[in-house]
Amino acid sequence: MVMAGNRLRLWVTAICLTMLIVVGAGLTATGAPQRVELLYPAGNWRIAWEALAEAFNASQDEYVVVLKAQSSPSEFMVRTVSGAPPDLVHMHRSDTAHILNGLLEPIGGLIERDGFDLGQMFPIVLDVSYQSGAMAGGDLYDLPFAWGAVVFGYISTFFDEAGLQYPSNDWTWDDVESYASKLTLVQQSGFSILPQRFGLWFSAAGPWTWPPLVEGWGGMLYDERIFPKETLLHEPEAIAALEFMADLITVRRTVVPTDQLEAFSFKTGKSAMAELAPSHIGDVRESLGAMNLEWQLVAYPSGPVRQTTRLFTENLAIPRNARNVEGAWAFMKFVCGPEGQKILGTVTGIPVNIEAAASSFVDPNTPQHEELYLHASEYAHSFYFLVDQAAVQSMLEKEFGPVWNGRRSVQEAVEMVKPAIDAKLQADYAALFGN
Repeated sequence: MVMAGNRLRLWVTAICLTMLIVVGAGLTATGAPQRVELLYPAGNWRIAWEALAEAFNASQDEYVVVLKAQSSPSEFMVRTVSGAPPDLVHMHRSDTAHILNGLLEPIGGLIERDGFDLGQMFPIVLDVSYQSGAMAGGDLYDLPFAWGAVVFGYISTFFDEAGLQYPSNDWTWDDVESYASKLTLVQQSGFSILPQRFGLWFSAAGPWTWPPLVEGWGGMLYDERIFPKETLLHEPEAIAALEFMADLITVRRTVVPTDQLEAFSFKTGKSAMAELAPSHIGDVRESLGAMNLEWQLVAYPSGPVRQTTRLFTENLAIPRNARNVEGAWAFMKFVCGPEGQKILGTVTGIPVNIEAAASSFVDPNTPQHEELYLHASEYAHSFYFLVDQAAVQSMLEKEFGPVWNGRRSVQEAVEMVKPAIDAKLQADYAALFGN
């Protein structure tokens, strides 16, 4: 009897453990939903994540998404290395360094297991994640959920006043130069000529704006897009592109000087044309509308060789040793799937889902032609990924600062900065890959 009783207790215990394991796939032992913590960059994304988390939590009862805004840019790395990672992390790009440093879990197996359809996404946006994964053996470690590209905006009211035709989507940088000269307004004050409005707002001081310009001339900033070992700014195409912009700023004076960008912003009507990302649209629409100024979007201008523009992505990844991988993956599928993508498109950003982008991001009730952002996926290029982006950018800003106020040539700036940048790139590459 004692042995039979023991066997009965063992069977009951085994059955209970099995039930707990099955239930534990979604609910805790008390029946409460399992917690899924998303760590996201503080700022404008809060509203989008609140809407997505609310919709996901209401759609099922196995998991509950809890949002945590980063207290610092290093919070994710510190928490993951110390063994207390979030379950899911929002990254501003597909972060190859995080992958190589072993901070992210591969998700290729989860995608294959559940048959998650990657064919619903814009190919060039997904390619960024594939490129990052390829550097670490070929798996996927993140999924894009939103993306953006840069096009141009122009205030059509100013074009009408000047009797100018609106730019077409096949316009060139030569057209930009011509328009800018005709749209710049100055006023004589004594012996001084004071600008009232510039033809073009372009943040030349920020090296992140250079790629479409340099590549439009047929050049490249670096020898590789991911972890380059040499800058190619010394090549003739890059020199010519940057000299073109320096001439517009310092000689023709039709582009806003780099130290007056805030005073002559596009959204205040102080510049007639400007680069615009999707995140700028809301502010521009509200500000220019209050001044009764009409405006439009147009494709990024072509250079002498090609048309291109900057592409950027927002990505989700599961950190190494996350406590709730299944819950994180469930929320990732929701965000990157059709339902989550439609919610995203109505709140902020361009969905990566092609159908959702066309139906929810593009507003047919506005005259600005937001669909041009979607068309930009056909000619955009992904960013350059450097191990220490901030350090290299600081070097470029320092040596090119005098270029934008006419005190140094592009050639001189390149000769001064190239040795230091190449040494930095090669040292970072060696530290990461060991060769």
